[in-house]
Amino acid sequence: MSERRDPSRRGVIRGSAAVGGGIATAALLAACGGDDAGGQGTDATSTVSGAVAVGDVPVGGGVVIADTETVITQPAAGEYFGFSSICTHQGCPVATVTAEHIICPCHSSHYDTRTGEPVAGPADQPLTPRSITVTETEVEYS
Repeated sequence: MSERRDPSRRGVIRGSAAVGGGIATAALLAACGGDDAGGQGTDATSTVSGAVAVGDVPVGGGVVIADTETVITQPAAGEYFGFSSICTHQGCPVATVTAEHIICPCHSSHYDTRTGEPVAGPADQPLTPRSITVTETEVEYS
């Protein structure tokens, strides 16, 4: 017959702490871990299209269109650019556009408003470009 041992209070606490620490570590890694796609953002072959009024894209800034995951910038008057609004670092949507940068709030990646190239933060891939057509009233994108 084998002898059954009741765990000591100290042993239970140590075991619980180890399990809790493991869970906390796993949660942190999941938050910054990303997926198997390597954080590349929206697939360039996806079909996204829409339009935004020219007046809705401020000079020296831009607009993020959440439902189509698009960002349209106008760094200087009459100069428009379009990109995916999904950060290439971990897939968060960008939130802010200044005259020089498209900024992701998750890990502070900054992208150039004319090229979509990363200029600061952990992102090392550019935002996926969107084709745009500018008319007198709209910026159409796809």
